[in-house]
Amino acid sequence: MTEKRTKPTVRPGETTTLDEGEAKFLLLAEMTPFAVFIFQGNRFKYANPAAERLTGYSKQELLNSSFTDLLPTGRKKIMREWGMQVQRGDTLSLHQELNIITKVGDNRRIDLTAAAISYEGKPAVIGTAYEINEKQKEEILQDVVYRIAQAADRSKTLDDLFPALHAIISEVMVARNFILLFSTEKKTISPILIIWMNTIILPGW
Repeated sequence: MTEKRTKPTVRPGETTTLDEGEAKFLLLAEMTPFAVFIFQGNRFKYANPAAERLTGYSKQELLNSSFTDLLPTGRKKIMREWGMQVQRGDTLSLHQELNIITKVGDNRRIDLTAAAISYEGKPAVIGTAYEINEKQKEEILQDVVYRIAQAADRSKTLDDLFPALHAIISEVMVARNFILLFSTEKKTISPILIIWMNTIILPGW
């Protein structure tokens, strides 16, 4: 009796689709210069050649390891929880910027985008990633600060502002808890400092 294998399909409502067939997906994934991977639970199920180059690990080494094995110790727990939330569909934070540790011990900053899929009949995460340099990081932070300033300008009350800030910040990192400090000199809503985890963003930084 031949075991029927369920091809990866994106959950309803997601913009990404693999319905055209696993063969086409694999062909594209193997050719792209960006790292592409699938993990289920916390274990890798697929990694393309670009993922090997990004991490320094071979495909087999990645398949024998966990997603969080690549992360600094202080980020393992929160990113493991994030991965499970993505698989359950419990988070809108599908874009992250984080550090990974390569096989030779180098610290690389990557841009990661993920989506929930069904892989072999079970929830999983498909993601793409690429290394970012300092210039790209500055551009991302400047964009975040600009959008926060726009949101503050449009918001009449803090109740209007907070949801907008959560949406903006969740695009760049896991940010379940953060602190806002406001300037009240001109009696306007003007966030001057955002702090979450161990990261501080200052306007214009």
